Amino acid sequence: MRTRCEKNDIVNSLSGQFTEANCFYIVNMFKINVANMMKLRRDCRKDNASLKIVKTSLIKVALENSKIKNDIVEEIEKISSQQMSGVLFINEKYSTPAKIIKKFKKEFSEGAITLRCAYVDGDLFVGDDKLATLDKLKSKNELIADVVLSLYGGINNVMLSLSNGKNKICGIIETLKKK
Repeated sequence: MRTRCEKNDIVNSLSGQFTEANCFYIVNMFKINVANMMKLRRDCRKDNASLKIVKTSLIKVALENSKIKNDIVEEIEKISSQQMSGVLFINEKYSTPAKIIKKFKKEFSEGAITLRCAYVDGDLFVGDDKLATLDKLKSKNELIADVVLSLYGGINNVMLSLSNGKNKICGIIETLKKK
């Protein structure tokens, strides 16, 4: 059993992480043994995600302290306070936790871990059925890179056309000079 001071430290740490994070997933964890939990943690670390296993009541307090959207707090209120929940934090590829959860479900029991909600750049995704959507989600940087690449392709085509047109015009001028 943790002391009140230890719980306050956990809440303060989580509040700071919630405030700073662009993306986090809150998952319910059922009947996961220690070996599977360690594998899940390794998968998270390998993909630059961090997993915190905390009592749901502490997550509720940390969310309230972090001034994150009320929708998330309301969603967490629906979970039993005594139940353990996991929080996956990621700052790079927002789809990474969804991929980790889907892989874990496939390897182990389907009901062992379920998505309660995900917070991605101010948007809230509620329910395990949103994993497919989150799995395809791109971060802002990935979207910007896609736009830049498409613009570059268009500009490159215009430059090629102008370059070809210049050669045609030069050819026509040369032909006219000869006449």
